[in-house]
Formats: sequence, C-alpha cells, structure tokens
Amino acid sequence: MPEIKNYIYYSKLFIQTSLWEGQPNVLFEAIILNKRVIATKCAGQSYSYLAKYKNCHLLKKNTVNELAKSILYFLRKKNKFNFSKKKFEEFTIESSGEKILNEIKKN
Repeated sequence: MPEIKNYIYYSKLFIQTSLWEGQPNVLFEAIILNKRVIATKCAGQSYSYLAKYKNCHLLKKNTVNELAKSILYFLRKKNKFNFSKKKFEEFTIESSGEKILNEIKKN
C-alpha cells in the first residue's frame, strides 16, 4: 500500500474540502511537508491557528467558485513555495503524530 506522503510529494497542491474535522492530521502533514494547502473553513479546524502558516489558505466562503479561484491562483503563482526533499524523506507516518504535536507547541 502506498504511503500517503507519496501522494503529497507528487501533488502541486493539497486540497481538503471537509465540512467538519476532528484532528485534521493529513492537513497538518501537508503543512509540515511544505505543500501549498487549500482548506475549507469548518468545525474542528482552528482558523487562527492555521492562518499562521504561510503555505495554508482557508477559503473565505465554502463554495465551488471560491475553491476554483483559489486553485487557479496557486497553480498560476510564479514563486513556488519551497519544498524540502530532505524534510519529506525524514517524514514517516509513524512519526507524524509527534511532528504534529511539535508544530502545535511552536505556535
């Protein structure tokens, strides 16, 4: 079974369109791996916390039109966000919980 991080590695954007979340681990994993993230505002996600990450964009309105505009904006953006291959290679699903907690503690 392929690891989730391989899907994240080969993606240009990470998009999460949830209506509600518990602990959004995969969202944090994408942020930690320095992927550009687009997510819907929903119950269970802390807007003020996620807004601290410059690679995370939360939609102002949860609409298809707003999502499409955001996707096109980030795909057209010339200055790409720095992606650390070393950070990716060191990342494992087994250690992701600890890495997520460390990120949360930093903020």
